[in-house]
Amino acid sequence: MNLKCSATATLQYPSILFLAAVMTVVQMGWALLWQLAAYGVAVTKGAEIVVIEGTSFLLSQCTDTAGACACSRETAEGVVALSEAGVCKDLSEFSANVSPLIMFLLFISLFWGSLVVKNVLFCSAAGMVADWWYSGQNKGVVSKSFFRASSTSFGSICFGSLILAVLRALRQMLHAGRRQGQRQNALTCVVNCLMAIIERLMQIFNR
Repeated sequence: MNLKCSATATLQYPSILFLAAVMTVVQMGWALLWQLAAYGVAVTKGAEIVVIEGTSFLLSQCTDTAGACACSRETAEGVVALSEAGVCKDLSEFSANVSPLIMFLLFISLFWGSLVVKNVLFCSAAGMVADWWYSGQNKGVVSKSFFRASSTSFGSICFGSLILAVLRALRQMLHAGRRQGQRQNALTCVVNCLMAIIERLMQIFNR
């Protein structure tokens, strides 16, 4: 019944499909902007990542020679040149250059922005169906519903999206830890399961 009502309302107000396409483009733009910002953070945090005997060097000041990482730079006291066995740290590893706290905040920003856009569209579609069902308006239904979702209801949308974003960021950090080879114990599995349950409950309550 609900699906039939939604389909009928969508056919009567096809402009909601245009709104969905626009919001999809907005989400893609947000994801691209986030990737650029995350790359900038990684490069900035990784500007001095090669540390030998307590001395930091830029990666450009280091070279891999004969199985060792040799670094040198000029200082006020002269040239400092040090080396150690192994290879120089690579900037390509994002998590190696960014602290867990900054990664967590970056994940929150990614999920929060994406969820806000998604929920604005969701509320706009729900408002459109409600107007169609109760009042039978024919003009400006989608635009009025979108205005409500992006104005008077925007605070509630952002708050609910923030809670879900924090939960998703926590789960992503758990997954990232497992991918990096950290030991997975029973407690980690339980926490991951609880996070999934809480996230699902929050999705239900937000509806």
